[in-house]
Amino acid sequence: VNDAGTENEKKSLISSTEASYRFAPQWTLLGKYAGKYAWESLEGNDFTSYTDLILAGVTYALTDRWDVGVLGKIMNQYDTGMHSVGAVVKTGYRVYRNLYAGVGYNLSRMDDKDLSGSNYQSHGPFMELKFKFDENTLKGPAEPVKVAPPLPPPPPPADNVVLRSENIDTPVEVRGSVEMLTLLVNGVEVPLPTSDVSVKNQALDDVLEITGDRLADPVRFRVEVAPAGEPTEWTLAIMDAQGQVVRTLSGEGNPPGEILWNGRTEDDRLLGGGQLYQYQMVVAYADGSSSRSARRIFGVNRTSAISLSLTGSAFEFNSAVLSERARKALRQVADTLRKYPEEKVVIEGHTDGIGTVKYNLDLSRQRAEAAVACLVEEEHLPANRFLVKWYGKSKPIASNETPEGREINRRVEVKGEFRETKRAYVMDQYRAVPSVMINRSAVDLDSSGRFMTSMTGGMKRIDVEMRTAEGRSVRTSVPLPSLTVLEPSGVARFACGSNGEIYSVRPLPAGGEWKEDEKVMSYRLAGRTEPGNTVELYGKSIEVGPDGSFAALLDLRDGENVIGLFVRNQEGGTRIAHVKVSVSMERDSLHARKKGADRSSAERKANLSSPLAKGEISK
Repeated sequence: VNDAGTENEKKSLISSTEASYRFAPQWTLLGKYAGKYAWESLEGNDFTSYTDLILAGVTYALTDRWDVGVLGKIMNQYDTGMHSVGAVVKTGYRVYRNLYAGVGYNLSRMDDKDLSGSNYQSHGPFMELKFKFDENTLKGPAEPVKVAPPLPPPPPPADNVVLRSENIDTPVEVRGSVEMLTLLVNGVEVPLPTSDVSVKNQALDDVLEITGDRLADPVRFRVEVAPAGEPTEWTLAIMDAQGQVVRTLSGEGNPPGEILWNGRTEDDRLLGGGQLYQYQMVVAYADGSSSRSARRIFGVNRTSAISLSLTGSAFEFNSAVLSERARKALRQVADTLRKYPEEKVVIEGHTDGIGTVKYNLDLSRQRAEAAVACLVEEEHLPANRFLVKWYGKSKPIASNETPEGREINRRVEVKGEFRETKRAYVMDQYRAVPSVMINRSAVDLDSSGRFMTSMTGGMKRIDVEMRTAEGRSVRTSVPLPSLTVLEPSGVARFACGSNGEIYSVRPLPAGGEWKEDEKVMSYRLAGRTEPGNTVELYGKSIEVGPDGSFAALLDLRDGENVIGLFVRNQEGGTRIAHVKVSVSMERDSLHARKKGADRSSAERKANLSSPLAKGEISK
């Protein structure tokens, strides 16, 4: 009752809800909502008000007794429109099972302890002491305390398997042979759009015969095109000895297997007798690739002529052993010689400038005799048709200062005794220097025309240009498939004996240690590539979905596991990826601390935040 005799009355209805959630062994989330509805009668006037308090915070257990925490709070007085914001930091120590002592610092003042439930309302430091009363605390001593039987030993602390994965950058390896026009990417041959053309039913680089004002028979060109790519157009060019085009035959799509030519130039003139000519085919493809055949030479005469030069590629260095290519050329020469059984043939042997005069004379004789032996013993031509001559290094046709020149000088010339042409010399003039360009960069070749290089794993395609010594060439672009490994990724922890949608962990053996190379767990491998590609794991194909996704189950052992993936696209491009997956054992954090293990907080955060471990940490 106030001084005026009026009764003052105040009533309050208070509701409070608190919750905590331990989302990790050391971390606990705290939350509280409290509301107060008040009625007040003051000097005959009635008032109502509503006030609430929202509190949120987190605590971290340093040990099984010590912890630290931080809390934020906001108090709202809706009738007056006032709001108060504050924060508290504190640390505490569990003295006994039901006794907790702590100290802290209040960064602001809250004036309503009905809602806060705390006495440390003022700004500044504080101390607190909490004691929990439960059934054991209130239980009286009337009844004697029964001695309980000894408890069984506590179960061993939970053991965790830690999985760490790392993608290894694998370069793309490119190798091949320019002379054979072969290309391998990561050890797998890529089909190249190659082509070749030669005169049919004539010896290699033979002479066309003219009777009167026309050819005895039309020239028949035999065409071979590799099944790679989609040809869009082709051109067969006939050139004179200086490389000037005198006739062009062309068409669309895939070239026919045989092309006929009447031996006349663009202005309808017949080819000149006693002259030398060349021919070469070019094929273009839908993807922008192109290929050229070897540039070959033929002679034209009204009687007969033959000339063949087996250059250095026909013999190994310091050897008189014929290569398979040389034997093939001699077989074709033999077919021509059978048409002219009365003609004599001169076979001359030559060497490069390396070595003594006596040694080179003997070597040139052996090479010439090797060519005669092939024609006589294998092609069964009469030996009396051949005249063998040898000159050693006395008649070079190129410089002996360069490897290319020395290769040209190492030769055996097969000539008709009746009429010589300068065909061998012209052919040597058009001998090209072999070369390889990959992504517009020159690649070194060894003495056999082989090459090897590597590029970064991020390369998306390989542009290749190759040219042989005979003038054959190919230019193409090989797309490389993409390969992305989605799982496993990062770091994750799993309890021994647990199972999940993408993994399964075996229970820890009774001895507490895994055996060497023993399977510890299974984990799902998942990745993505372009639809239609082929993916192999450990040499076995795995299914690729319509969207390019793929998955397989990995068996992982204790220690380091290296996973190899191989993917190939329809164009023949390949890519290799390696994933290093490490599997190790770790005790739970409390047990590890007791054993003195030192584990950084950064690693714990990585383990807890790993997307692979979501939903599994509490298990």
